[in-house]
Amino acid sequence: FFSRETGLGRLATVRAGNVIGGGDYALDRILPDCVRAQISGDTVVLRNPSATRPWQHVLECLSGYLCLGQRLLTRPEDKKLLNLNFGPDPESERTVGELVERFFTTWPGQWEICQHANALPEASRLTLSNRLARETLAWQPTWDFSTAVRMTAEWYRFRHENGCAGMLDLTYNQINSYAAQAAHCAQPWIQA
Repeated sequence: FFSRETGLGRLATVRAGNVIGGGDYALDRILPDCVRAQISGDTVVLRNPSATRPWQHVLECLSGYLCLGQRLLTRPEDKKLLNLNFGPDPESERTVGELVERFFTTWPGQWEICQHANALPEASRLTLSNRLARETLAWQPTWDFSTAVRMTAEWYRFRHENGCAGMLDLTYNQINSYAAQAAHCAQPWIQA
């Protein structure tokens, strides 16, 4: 299809790992559920704390998208359709229980396990290889698991302890911190 439709421009497909970060209030997502439990003074209930996922901060996949966009714009001779995963390194593949425990080290709270007899089946382990993104774009994750969770918890905690005052500054500070570390690691998307 895409080879016949030359007017569409250069295309790529991407996928990201399990994304965390401040501002996500979607239902049935583990960290937004933790935030709602914190606000209401409840205990967060985990269905499957041993499920392993490739956790990454939202700024990671966004940096990958920027890097890919830069490549698409600057290398028109490259006609190959890029299919890339922007995910964390294997070190950030952690259990739901570890994610929640780490979140609560920054914003203390409680959790418990609840096994539902009629729970939907879910994979016990999900992974996502970033190998092609590394090889094709020289992209790599910047924040490790601990930093990603800490920054997420700090964003939510600040928001719910201080209201909207100062949120823009906090958000800019987190983005600038991420960009500074990416520059220190010589990430290609920030060097241009």
